[in-house]
Amino acid sequence: MIRFGIDLFNGPARDNIEDVQQTLAERLLRLGGRVIIEWGTWGRSERDRLRTIARDAGAAVELHFVDASIEVLWQRVEARGLEQRHGSRALTREDMLGYARAFQAPDGAEFALYDAPLISTPTPE
Repeated sequence: MIRFGIDLFNGPARDNIEDVQQTLAERLLRLGGRVIIEWGTWGRSERDRLRTIARDAGAAVELHFVDASIEVLWQRVEARGLEQRHGSRALTREDMLGYARAFQAPDGAEFALYDAPLISTPTPE
């Protein structure tokens, strides 16, 4: 988004970009390709919807989740310079805390809905 001069806090633009990515991902799956969805699938309902789309396209579906503390996430933001102003304002630590509160981490029951990963990763308990 930064590369194209799009405000990082422009929700409708972000939604449009994800819609294009989802359309391309589904098309690739239907052609037998592999796809990694790596945009913020923060809620269970969004992950359920994407899993259903992939399964309907005939694809196996894996869920990988890596948990990190706010401190680690903020260090990553600073290392990439994302705390600088990119659009209407800068990303703040308070934003990160709000995002953490909004995120719905997958649990064991949700992980059970996915195929076993081709590459094994530890699952949270």
